[in-house]
Amino acid sequence: MSNQSKILQFVVIFFSGIVVLYFFFQSTSLEQVSAQPINQKTTERGAITENKQLGRSESDPAPSESQLLQMIERVPKAKGMYEAGKLSNLDIEFYGKVIDQHGNPVAGARVGVSLLRWRILDAGGEFHEFTTDSEGYFDVSGVSGQVLTITSISKNGYEIIGGHQQSQTFRVEGIKKKNESNPYIFHAWKKTEAQHLFYGEIFQKFSQDGQYHNIEIPGFNKTMKVAFTIDSNGTSPNPLDWTVRFKVDGGGVSESTEAFMNEAPESNYLRVWNAEHRKEIAGFGKRDKRKFYLKGLNGNIYGRMEVEFIAYYSRKPTLNGVGVIDAKYWINPNGSRNLQYDPSKRILLKK
Repeated sequence: MSNQSKILQFVVIFFSGIVVLYFFFQSTSLEQVSAQPINQKTTERGAITENKQLGRSESDPAPSESQLLQMIERVPKAKGMYEAGKLSNLDIEFYGKVIDQHGNPVAGARVGVSLLRWRILDAGGEFHEFTTDSEGYFDVSGVSGQVLTITSISKNGYEIIGGHQQSQTFRVEGIKKKNESNPYIFHAWKKTEAQHLFYGEIFQKFSQDGQYHNIEIPGFNKTMKVAFTIDSNGTSPNPLDWTVRFKVDGGGVSESTEAFMNEAPESNYLRVWNAEHRKEIAGFGKRDKRKFYLKGLNGNIYGRMEVEFIAYYSRKPTLNGVGVIDAKYWINPNGSRNLQYDPSKRILLKK
């Protein structure tokens, strides 16, 4: 083999390795930021108020795009990957609207948007910030990419995305299902005056005998109880069926999927809530996370709880498993359904 052939073979292998690493990095990163933001512009539904950029520093030089393109032209496989990468950047038309708990638009909210797009240089994307208009709308258009992430939505006096609320990510090919008259809805909670609440965290173990056992929560005076039943036919780590029951005597529990649990409902409470976990059902596991509203005896107390029920199996056939709850709670002892929490108004438990 001639020296020229050896050099060409080395270049092909080396560059192919770079391309593979690039695509691997690209697929595992959604929030790297490009050194080339889109041009600043004003849209009909919201305006870009800030463009932020992070990228390669001047002290870290990189090959120019023209140099890389010349290398790609010499390697058919790399050229094919490059062309496929370009095609993966799709035009974006994303319409969103922010409303509060009463359905009213939230104007002037700051919306952080991260765009992941394929680039020959600096894998990553762009970050931009928009502001909702008087009707609560914002739009992201005139750009292209693969993935759009709403990283944060914020406004003073509101709870929206950010903090304990998770960001939301959309594949670009799915965004086209929405339009200006049918936007994605983002929910906010307009804060009111917070009241004094008990806040705490508990971690309790219970026997798996199916009998009710008290959960120690302030204000509920041993009326809140849980029962675990764990199938004893087998040993860990083999999956075993299990059931959990959760109740409040004289009151009730109401499961919730709401993002903001700042006001307890007046009705629709169950005295007993239960969940069965069977190994033949898809999604079976030893852990089950839930959120509940709580109502005390005669409606004189309200609260909310984020709880994880856990079934621990014994590793020895002669020992029984145990049930565990790992929970956070917020309790208003004043008969009000207001569960908005302000740490400065926390009621401390007496020791």
